[in-house]
Amino acid sequence: GNVGIGTTAPTLAKLQIQSSQGGYGILNYNGLDYIALGSYGESAGTTSLETSGALKIKTGGAVTRMTIESTGNVGIGTASPGATLDVVGTIRARVAQGSDGVVVFDTTNARAWSFYPSAANKLSLWTTTSGNVLTVDGTTSNVGIGTTSPISRLDVQSTPSATIGSSLQTYIGG
Repeated sequence: GNVGIGTTAPTLAKLQIQSSQGGYGILNYNGLDYIALGSYGESAGTTSLETSGALKIKTGGAVTRMTIESTGNVGIGTASPGATLDVVGTIRARVAQGSDGVVVFDTTNARAWSFYPSAANKLSLWTTTSGNVLTVDGTTSNVGIGTTSPISRLDVQSTPSATIGSSLQTYIGG
């Protein structure tokens, strides 16, 4: 039979916990297993964990906010993630200025490439073999290759030193 806490007639779940603010329980609703908080089923006030197949975190009733599939794929804003991490919506990453790597691309934990905030309002592309490769200055809109302090729209530094300034022109054709 069913067990009820706060109710003498637990009909919605094997374990039904009832309070004056709503019901809570472990239940099967429309053939799906849930841990429900707030109310039952897919009403607007429900926050639930659906545990049939994938683990789905739902709020506002039937709206799936996060999914963890048996394959290990995690979806935020999607009920069907197509990659290890599949996000539908805006992603915001916050780190302290000068922190090591916001976004890291690698295959062997060697941190082959990373983007990071190198200074106030600057974004750098960095490699483990070459160090800082490219810097974009968000204040001046200058781009530096081989320099972290570009002084013109495109500032290319090399050895021996060479700077390409605002007078760079590109000619196409013969």
